[in-house]
Amino acid sequence: MKLIIKYILLCMLLHIASFIKAQNDGLDSTRMYTDHQLDSIMSRKIALIAKVQGDSVILRWMPANHNLWMMGREKGYMLVRATIGAEEKVIRWDTLNNKNIIKPWPLDKMDAHFRVSQDTAFYISRGLIYDKNININAQSSFSQIMEANDYNKNNHILAVIAAARSPLAGEAMGIKYIDKGIDRKYTYNYFIKSMVDTAMIPSEVASFYINPKVPTEKVVMPTPECIGTEKTIAIRWDNTMAQYQFVMYHIDRSDDGKKWTRVTQLPFTPSVDENKHGTFSFFEYRDSVGVNYKKFYYRVVGIDHFSEEIPSAIVTGNARDHTPPDAVTDFTTENTKDNIVTLSWKKAVKESDFAGYVIGRGTNVEGPFEPIHETIVPRDAVQFIDKTADPHGFNYYVVAAVDTAQNASLQMPQLVTMHDVIPPTKPTNLKYTIDTTGAIKIDWTPYEGRDFNGYLVLYANQKDHEFTPISQGRLDRPEFLDTILINTLTKNIYYKIRTFDKNFNVSPDSDILEVTKPDIVPPVSPVFNHYDVHGKSVSISWIPSSSSDVKKQHLYRKVGTIEQAYVLYKTFDALTNKYEDTEIVGSMHYEYALEAEDATGLRSDRSYPMSVKTYNNNKLDGIKNFKAVFNPQTNTIDLKWDAASPNKQSPVRYIIYKATTPVIQQFKYIDVPTYQDSSIQQSNTWHYAVKAILDDGTESDLSPVIIVNIK
Repeated sequence: MKLIIKYILLCMLLHIASFIKAQNDGLDSTRMYTDHQLDSIMSRKIALIAKVQGDSVILRWMPANHNLWMMGREKGYMLVRATIGAEEKVIRWDTLNNKNIIKPWPLDKMDAHFRVSQDTAFYISRGLIYDKNININAQSSFSQIMEANDYNKNNHILAVIAAARSPLAGEAMGIKYIDKGIDRKYTYNYFIKSMVDTAMIPSEVASFYINPKVPTEKVVMPTPECIGTEKTIAIRWDNTMAQYQFVMYHIDRSDDGKKWTRVTQLPFTPSVDENKHGTFSFFEYRDSVGVNYKKFYYRVVGIDHFSEEIPSAIVTGNARDHTPPDAVTDFTTENTKDNIVTLSWKKAVKESDFAGYVIGRGTNVEGPFEPIHETIVPRDAVQFIDKTADPHGFNYYVVAAVDTAQNASLQMPQLVTMHDVIPPTKPTNLKYTIDTTGAIKIDWTPYEGRDFNGYLVLYANQKDHEFTPISQGRLDRPEFLDTILINTLTKNIYYKIRTFDKNFNVSPDSDILEVTKPDIVPPVSPVFNHYDVHGKSVSISWIPSSSSDVKKQHLYRKVGTIEQAYVLYKTFDALTNKYEDTEIVGSMHYEYALEAEDATGLRSDRSYPMSVKTYNNNKLDGIKNFKAVFNPQTNTIDLKWDAASPNKQSPVRYIIYKATTPVIQQFKYIDVPTYQDSSIQQSNTWHYAVKAILDDGTESDLSPVIIVNIK
């Protein structure tokens, strides 16, 4: 009901009738808003509607926010009228109600009116204004705050209903005003403003434009329809516009369409049925009439926001028998020959309105079931022979006991077993595809028999293992999708297919389909275990990859510094475990690495490298004419020799060896074949020798040692 009332409030913000020019402020009247959305949209708004009646304009308003309405009872509203003349110019502004704030009637005035009128709806409005509220403060608990909030919301809703039920309730609550001072040669724009401090609760000024010269279009109540059920008539009407036009309803009933009885003692706000989109589709009232097949006349009376009762067109309807006869018992079926099926049953009680039987046949236990005869089977029958059964398909039968009102009762469907013992042929031509994620698609040649009833897929991890069903139920199509784990020890998985017919005959199993899993695991890397450096070659050996699917081994080599790149040097088969490299030079660094490659092209990580330093087998000519002489004039030992002449485009350097004993040590590197040694003070005897060397490491033999004595 709260949701209905929220739409009643919303309708006051939307167009109430085609002759009312109300702004909808961006709201969509065709959509369903949630409670939160409606609260957010309407929190600042005051809904204002109006209509012309004689020489007066009746105005109704209501704050959409319950808190604003609660405080408005005390603070009231200011109603201003703008009189508009020619060329749409305002010629006068008036504050209505004698320039007074419009507030609820005093309590004694409301009590006096109720004593005379005994109007219960009016009395409700008295309580809404003057009954004690639930007060809350800073010490109130959450549940107390929510209780007070719900109480105020309910009162807000009741105020809308009370104002619609009683013509004076709206005026008494200060939310209705009748402007009797209009002149039809002018048009008017009305403005309503809440006098509640906007700093406490924000609110907007609402306006409504009306032209008294334009005839008021009557609000039309939708024409209802009557739907008869067991001793009850449902009166149903479209709420597409009704939910915006009317607040509540009465139901009137008549036996002759002339003298009417009000079925509803009090006007009611109906419940709603929802369609699949979650929006309201119709309103409904159910009238219990106690008798079937008697004609009744109905009209639905809608009550609008101005308390006017508007009846619908008159419709007729009657309740009808909805009680079916008892169902048959002991229902059996038998395939007696070929496509002939005999059905038998019993029916212990044959009601006075029992008419006979309808036999239906379908291919599924859930139907649909089609009648297999043209006329109703007589009420005394206990057997029926069907000569059109499908010998290769499913034949489900139902027997419906039917009365004169077309009510029917069914027993459970029965499946007849046809005498078919020939199984389908075995599935053939099984094929598969598989990707690196383990997704498998299997297909095969379809079975063409009319009695086809599905395929079953079975699998095993070994050919000689028992095969287990894997498909979920039976498959309608000759294909199957499966997903398997790739990182397992087994390299294959195996599948078989079976075909079923509609009589549960099973084909022989298909030939076994062997599916090879894709290899996504690279092989293990080889490991170097030894090397030897010979005069003009390097011998290396290794332990090949332990992976069983290795097909090749790749040897990489780089020469020189660590910054150099590896180059693919040689490729071997899976079993090779050594190699002699003869393409080397002396005094050079070499580094080797290995990769293993399997049958699918996956490669191992590169092995841990093996580093090798080769010997230098080349020699420079020996030092010639080496001399070392003490020079007393310079107090130095002067060394000289013939310059070396290598056959390579490489500069020569010389290493001078020196010591005070025969055990000489490197002393200095120089670039020329002469040297003057002045560091000779600490001894009187010195031993010298010289060696030539190139940048690539080629060197000469050490010269003979010369001993120099200083005298």
